[in-house]
Amino acid sequence: MATIIGLEPGRPSDDAPVLRIPPGTFVIAVGAAASGKSTFLGRFPAEAVISSDAVRHELHGDASRHRGEARVWNTVYDRVHHRLGHGLTTVLDSTAATGQARRAAIEAGRAHGATTILVVFDTPLDECLRRNRARRDRLRSQPVPDGVIQRQHAQVAQLLQALEASPADQAIVLTPDLAERVGVIAPMVPVERAAPTVEPSTARSADSERFAIVGDVHGCLDELQALLAHPGLTDGRQIVLVGDLTDRGPDSLGVLRAAIDLNESGRGLCVRGNHDDKLGRLLDYVYTRGLTWTTTPLSLGYGIETTVAEFQRLEQEDGPAAEALAERALRFLRSLPYHLVLDGGRLVVSHGGIPGHLIGKEGPHLRRYALFGDPTGAVDSRGFPIRRDLADTYRGAALNVHGHIPIPPPATVRNNVCNVDTSAVFGGALTALLYPEQTFVSIPAARAYYAH
Repeated sequence: MATIIGLEPGRPSDDAPVLRIPPGTFVIAVGAAASGKSTFLGRFPAEAVISSDAVRHELHGDASRHRGEARVWNTVYDRVHHRLGHGLTTVLDSTAATGQARRAAIEAGRAHGATTILVVFDTPLDECLRRNRARRDRLRSQPVPDGVIQRQHAQVAQLLQALEASPADQAIVLTPDLAERVGVIAPMVPVERAAPTVEPSTARSADSERFAIVGDVHGCLDELQALLAHPGLTDGRQIVLVGDLTDRGPDSLGVLRAAIDLNESGRGLCVRGNHDDKLGRLLDYVYTRGLTWTTTPLSLGYGIETTVAEFQRLEQEDGPAAEALAERALRFLRSLPYHLVLDGGRLVVSHGGIPGHLIGKEGPHLRRYALFGDPTGAVDSRGFPIRRDLADTYRGAALNVHGHIPIPPPATVRNNVCNVDTSAVFGGALTALLYPEQTFVSIPAARAYYAH
């Protein structure tokens, strides 16, 4: 139930009312197009405002183009989660006219423990239509169609009839006159929030409370076999592979067989990496749908070409064996979870590293983090994405272990985060984190197998 809040009196000299926003709040603007949202939200610091139209313009060059909306909203919520994860006041500038859109926004705020405030713009329909026709918006090549505004206005009117029933924490209604006069006080001071907890029902069961979490193998079979034979990993603890089993190294098929054997024997678990995800889709195209290796829609670069070459050699040497391995690999790869929550919620394992607010969750946002980490949008000189370091922002109580981002050995634990990808395929080492001791076992790579 939303509490309807009021405005504070302003300074005696100007008599303008004030909307005071506590630090760390998530402000969700609600209103039809041209209702005055963006103009009003200009009173917040620019870095706090995340605009869906601005993201459309950034991605497509024109906010009028409503194509690729999944990418638009993934980008919007990446930025929302990034600010809220830092405890910063965040303002979402979109229509949020539908109940589904508002629920998604409110859920994002709750994931971080942020207070959610709906700022609802009660602007007459005729005024919205007039403004829309008259405005010159640098982000848009065309005005919003009248029919769209009429539908949005009706949806907002429906919300206003039962605003207190909204699942947001608070709400305030601004008429055009009030929106024009009201001032905003919104300090950009980060707040500390309690770390999110993991519900017991989301924790995956495991026979052991002792684990060895192994970094990206990338086809380095000799190093994997040496690591699995190390006394630190032969004492009954369960093996957990962080994904990216194949590609780039000398024996991806051997690693695939070893991982499947570990899984089927009950000794090992594995999470899905981006290379595993792509290999599963590629095998489906070739062995299930009957395409050739070169006619699928997937590119054969970034190392997967080495695994393809191994499959092609096996096909020439023993076709039935290649088909049997592909069938077995497909079952295994399709079964891989995007993350594991172990030891009653005290240990989290994923490939790319997931922020605390997504632990135990499912869905596309979680999957993007689990496979690819948190990219900044920039690339390095070699064309590889630059990713944020999860240890800089993580606040969870669970030990958060991941791979994906190759680092030089040794691995370390910082801020309850550990990256175990110590660049084995690039000549570093294959590393296992022993849990709960938080010590490491590493096998130096015999050589660099792939240029990085």
